[in-house]
Amino acid sequence: MPKRKDKPKIPVARRFYLDRKIDASGVSGTGMVATGIIFPSGKAVIEWIVGDHPSIETHDSLDDCMAVHGHGKNTEVIWLDPITMYVEKR
Repeated sequence: MPKRKDKPKIPVARRFYLDRKIDASGVSGTGMVATGIIFPSGKAVIEWIVGDHPSIETHDSLDDCMAVHGHGKNTEVIWLDPITMYVEKR
């Protein structure tokens, strides 16, 4: 019987949200302030879900995003998916 070839696996995007502990700017409030996704390329997209002007932003990396919006250690990334997920390539 011939051996079954495993299909190659490719990484998929990973979801997260930003949990703000202290609102230093007085704009976004505390708790869940944004949802996001990080792509296998490392690029991150976040959607602000609070405030009068919800918006979507892209960043070259999650580190870049946190450098702008992390407010020091006042905002935490909460991951919704495992560290790495793969799907079989079709």
